[in-house]
Amino acid sequence: MADLDNKVVIDSISANIIDEHSQDKSILVGILPYKNSTYSENLELIIKPEVGYPTKIKLPFSGYDIQLFCGDFINFKFLYLFLI
Repeated sequence: MADLDNKVVIDSISANIIDEHSQDKSILVGILPYKNSTYSENLELIIKPEVGYPTKIKLPFSGYDIQLFCGDFINFKFLYLFLI
C-alpha cells in the first residue's frame, strides 16, 4: 500500500470550461494505493479558471484508468467535462 496522504495528478486537461473565451485547467488528483496499478481512489477535481480562484470538488468515485474528457456535443459554446 502507498502512503494515503500523498495525492498525485492522475489526469489534466485545458479547455474553455468556465467561459467561451477562457483557457481553464482541470486537474484530476487522487491516491494510487497499489504499486504498479492504475487503480485510484479519494479523487478530487480541481478547476483552475484563467481568471479567479480554483475550485476543488471531492468525487465519490474510484476505479481503474480514470481520465478526463471535454467535449461540446450540442454546440453550446462551452465544453462539458466528463470522467471516463
